[in-house]
Amino acid sequence: MTVEKQDIRSDFYAGNTKDIQITIVDDTNAPFNLSGCEIAWCLFTDDWEPLVRKSSANGSAEIEVTDEAGGIVEIHLIPTDTATLQGTYRHQCNVIDSYGYVETVTTGTISIFPAMAKRNRKARVKAFLQGSL
Repeated sequence: MTVEKQDIRSDFYAGNTKDIQITIVDDTNAPFNLSGCEIAWCLFTDDWEPLVRKSSANGSAEIEVTDEAGGIVEIHLIPTDTATLQGTYRHQCNVIDSYGYVETVTTGTISIFPAMAKRNRKARVKAFLQGSL
């Protein structure tokens, strides 16, 4: 089951470092164990044009499984991921299990505001979302 409308509407500025935390749960709302799973995330336009893709495949640091048993992952966005973006975009997160089964666990929109100062933050601010299998 996909948790939809997981929207980020504030505190997201172009060119900033951003961590998006997603808690993935099963159909009983219990944490989903991510052992052996790959996580894929994409930011895209309304026309389905991918702008940013992240994956946990092969030990990538793009997506970090921070609590495997608790179903918690963090998508790490770096300044170059969003430096040229401004407006509202869509995002989607998928879990791929060890058998290759793919499930979309969360979708929503992200509003990215222009960053006039063009300076990276020193502290990372997390966005907390929920996804469901």
